[in-house]
Amino acid sequence: MKIVDTILFNGEIDMLLFRLTYYDELIDHYIIVEGDKSFTNLEKILYSNIIKNDKRFEHFLYKIDFLIYPITNNNPWFNETESRNYIKQSKILNNLNDLPQHVKIIDYFNHC
Repeated sequence: MKIVDTILFNGEIDMLLFRLTYYDELIDHYIIVEGDKSFTNLEKILYSNIIKNDKRFEHFLYKIDFLIYPITNNNPWFNETESRNYIKQSKILNNLNDLPQHVKIIDYFNHC
């Protein structure tokens, strides 16, 4: 069984590096979802493009799929919910700053 971690991402590059390092031996694959605009429908850069060229992330890139979610609504709550629904089928859905404990993740999958 593979463990996949899904993350909503909006430029928290240092926090992402911490998370990838922290879970390196535990997580097999990451799905990182980033909106093509902010949740308030404002233009923004795609941070996933920055990460792909950042040497600090070289070790992790083979584990990461970046999904770009098209933001089309002006309601930020709607956009956040729809972004989460975009990856709803996954077992783990977190904000980047939510860090489940290793023991809890291992325990969860041992009891599936």
